[in-house]
Formats: sequence, structure tokens, C-alpha cells
Amino acid sequence: VTDADKIVTPVETVIEPISINQTYLNYVFPSLIVLIIMFVGILLSSTLITMEKNSQASFRNFITPVSNFKKILATYLTSLIILTFQTIVILIISVYFFKEEIMSNLGGISLVFFLISSVFILLGILIGLVFSSEETGTIASISLSTLLLVLSDMILPLESMSGKLLSIVKFNPFVIGNDLM
Repeated sequence: VTDADKIVTPVETVIEPISINQTYLNYVFPSLIVLIIMFVGILLSSTLITMEKNSQASFRNFITPVSNFKKILATYLTSLIILTFQTIVILIISVYFFKEEIMSNLGGISLVFFLISSVFILLGILIGLVFSSEETGTIASISLSTLLLVLSDMILPLESMSGKLLSIVKFNPFVIGNDLM
């Protein structure tokens, strides 16, 4: 044997994968959508509420014969419309990658989107009503969103958490939304 290649590699092997080369984007995509909805829904609605409370027209808005419920409903609908347009843009882009998965489940995805968006927008409205300045409202919104993210299955598996914490984390809106998507 005088060939160096035969000495270095006496046996040639060919490795063929069992599964098809694919990305894990279809597993992570629902979590990313819920993450975007969570951050934008909470931040947008809390910012809108605190901006309206601190605006120069707040006294004029206060003396108008419009109930507080209608003002909160207007903020809710505004946030929902903005989130809907944002999610539609993301879904249009994602149709390129997941044609049949998204188009076949569009009705279910729309219902889940509405429910998840409503929960996060209402949490943001609650934060906006509790805090008086935009800065503290933004800090509280980011803190709540981060807490919901950390206590979800996106970073750590839920199975690795203790029993008491797991029973609390099951009611996390991010976890529920992620499971529904």
C-alpha cells in the first residue's frame, strides 16, 4: 500500500441523514408570534392610556360627556387594530415559508389571535391605568412582559420547574397563547 489516502482513511464512510434537512422555524414561529403580540399589546396599550392621561387635552377629555368605559374601549379597539395590521403583515410574509399550514388553519389562528391580543391589551390597559407617568408604565410593561417570557416554556421547559411554580405558570397568558397557537 503506497497511497497515502488509503493509509489515512482505510474505510470510506458515507453519512446519510435519516430525516429531511429542515428548519425548526415551524416549531418556533407560533412562539415568536405570541411574543410579538405580547410585547406590542402590553406596551402599546399602556402607552396610549398614559399618554392620554398626561396630554394637554386631558381636562377637555375629562369634562366631555363620554364614559370612562368608552374611552378604554376606544384604546382597546385602537390597539387591536394596530396589532391586527402588524400580525397580518407578519402572516403575509410567513405564507412564503408555511403555505399550507397557515392557510388551512386561518380561522383558528384568527380566533386565537383575537383572544391572545385581547388578554395582552387588557393587561397593558391595566398597567396604564395604575401608573401615572409614561416612564413607569413602560418599565412596568417591559417588566411584566419579561416576567411572562421567563416564566414560559420558551426559555426553560415547564417540566424543569418545581411543582408549586408549575401550577402557577400554567396560568401564564404567554404559555396558554403559545399552546393555543
